[in-house]
Amino acid sequence: MAKMKFKRTEFDPKALDAPYDPGERRQNYLGEIPKTGTPLNMRVTKAWMTLSSGGDQQTKLLLIAEQNDGKYEEFNGLPVWEPLTWSKPSARRYMAFLTNFDLTTHDVFSSMDVEVEDDNVGTPINSIADWEVGSDDALCRVIIKRDRNLDGDLVAKVDWDGWLPFEEPEADEEPEERPARRPARAKPAAASRRRAEPEPEPDENEDDDDEYDDDAEDEYEDEPEEEAEPEPPVQRRRGTTTTRPAARTNSRAPARETTRGRVRDNKAAAGRAADRDRRGYGSNEELPF
Repeated sequence: MAKMKFKRTEFDPKALDAPYDPGERRQNYLGEIPKTGTPLNMRVTKAWMTLSSGGDQQTKLLLIAEQNDGKYEEFNGLPVWEPLTWSKPSARRYMAFLTNFDLTTHDVFSSMDVEVEDDNVGTPINSIADWEVGSDDALCRVIIKRDRNLDGDLVAKVDWDGWLPFEEPEADEEPEERPARRPARAKPAAASRRRAEPEPEPDENEDDDDEYDDDAEDEYEDEPEEEAEPEPPVQRRRGTTTTRPAARTNSRAPARETTRGRVRDNKAAAGRAADRDRRGYGSNEELPF
């Protein structure tokens, strides 16, 4: 067994023994990679300025899925790495990013705030113009494309023209409770629908004769009077004279003269006049009485 020997120029322990910033600990995503075309709400949590393999300026973005619900909730925490290479052949990718966040190439050129020191990825970007990395301004909706990296591992990327505005998740609203229906009220009978009319108050100045009902008087007038039966003839017996009892007459006399009675009297008078004519009394002769 032999020991490893280094030259100071190859490995300087004093220079390498330096303080470090552990930074934010990332949680490893252990879920499934969504299918191509899956829309997810995401946030641009980190951004760096670096160089591409071809030597062009490049902005590298790290997006983390969040605030997804329903069938997409399982993808919350999914990381997506998106390199934006600043060259005309890649305009389709970086222009979609700038347009979604209302930025321009001039903002990247003159209004980008970065950290003084680089890290292991590149120069950290704090903001571009008024767009701040990691804030709510960096929320967006991304269409996912499933792909494989150089190691052959399945990864998620941003699809072509896959940048969209952020959509708030729909809140679950509780259904409104419908009030219980009131039982149907029974319809009143036809006779009871009419309101009873108040009886008129009696007038103190009216005569006592008004107490009699005209309808009651009509009953007396319409009721036919019973005619008296003729008296029975007298039967003579030896030593005695016997008469039959008088026929029962109507004991109730009308209180007032009725129309029917007046008509009967007129008929009797006409009969007597006709009888006189038969006896020979002319209309121009004096009456015998």
